[in-house]
Amino acid sequence: MFKKILLTIGIIWACFSFSSLAKAYTLWLYSQSKTVQEVKDVEDKISPYTLQVSAFIFDRYSGQGSNAIKEIVNKLGTWNRIYHITLSPDHLTAIQVASGYFDDEYKAFFEDIKKYKIKVIFRTMHEMNGGWYARWSDPTSFKKAWKRIYALSRKVGLDKSNIQFDFSFNRHDMPLDRSKVSDTNGYVPNQSSPLITCNLEQKEKTNCLTREDYYPGYQYVDIIWFSVYNWWKATSNRQWLSFKDIIFDSARNNRARILTIKKPIYIDEVGTTAIYYNQFFNWLKSQKMFTSAKDDKSKWLSDLAEFIDNTPEVIGLNYFNVDYTYWLLQHIMGEADWKIIDPEKWILYDGVHELLKRNDNLDASLLFETVKKPSPTKNTTNKPTTKTSNLNTGSTTTIKTGTTIRKILTLPY
Repeated sequence: MFKKILLTIGIIWACFSFSSLAKAYTLWLYSQSKTVQEVKDVEDKISPYTLQVSAFIFDRYSGQGSNAIKEIVNKLGTWNRIYHITLSPDHLTAIQVASGYFDDEYKAFFEDIKKYKIKVIFRTMHEMNGGWYARWSDPTSFKKAWKRIYALSRKVGLDKSNIQFDFSFNRHDMPLDRSKVSDTNGYVPNQSSPLITCNLEQKEKTNCLTREDYYPGYQYVDIIWFSVYNWWKATSNRQWLSFKDIIFDSARNNRARILTIKKPIYIDEVGTTAIYYNQFFNWLKSQKMFTSAKDDKSKWLSDLAEFIDNTPEVIGLNYFNVDYTYWLLQHIMGEADWKIIDPEKWILYDGVHELLKRNDNLDASLLFETVKKPSPTKNTTNKPTTKTSNLNTGSTTTIKTGTTIRKILTLPY
């Protein structure tokens, strides 16, 4: 069931939790309109819950992006707040990015991070392990591009205290099917490109491209995750998948493969439809179901919250609070009714409360208080050590797990 409430969303929520006894995190929502007013509205309306992270996505930084950052700092400030910013050159190939075609955009963004003294979780060139963006299906050039971007941030004077690089891929490894493309050298992937589903079995047989092929190296990545969506019958005939179904998919072994990278896990793009019925997909039926299918979406959100509670490796969560179908009034390829809070419909799904109630009294800036650590290859014991000091609202814990040293804030329950 969902409740009616007047809210406007422009935020993403993060989680910070390694303690096996106390779990807490903040929830972040991707903004559809990319306006600061969305952030302010939602913070006013959901009080007493506190939200510390704001998220925006830009294809270019000059113009809209740079103006937005200036407004963000002026209206939202920098105290006890961090920002999740996606800046991806979706129109460029990995070779072009590696050759510096997007350097001016990155430099301008990095210089503003330094100028305004903001803390940023930085996602760029995401979902590279598919075949629908121009940058995909070219891991060699992708790694060169990533290292170039990383070097640009350091040249400007940024470090892990003000920027965290988020290596974000798609949950399905779906590289370009080059056998169906006549000119592979000059071909630029797009939303209609022919793709291959490269699961673990296919990888072993054909050596098709997977997320691991794009990984630029331990020193160039701070946090990792992949896009997770439950489509069901929103816009096509698909299977209903719980969050756990996706993560523990035996054909892809997603969770285990992520843990081998030994980086903090950050669920940076996730969403679910509300449309749940067993018959074959019918667009009119899906539209009709939207008005009554509320409980399943709330249950999916509750399961997501439970998964995070039981997975100490997770440090953050972004929910994709965007719906370009406008509640299934339009049929758009690759889009669905992802929103969980909507001002126009006055809707807040009950399952959101399961995420919100874990949000209070956290200091999101602790994500940036990192300690330099040795190469993971030098770690032989992998034995965790913990040191704790009490605070009024909970405890601050410095946790060393293998070669990862982090400070987090946990809350008593």
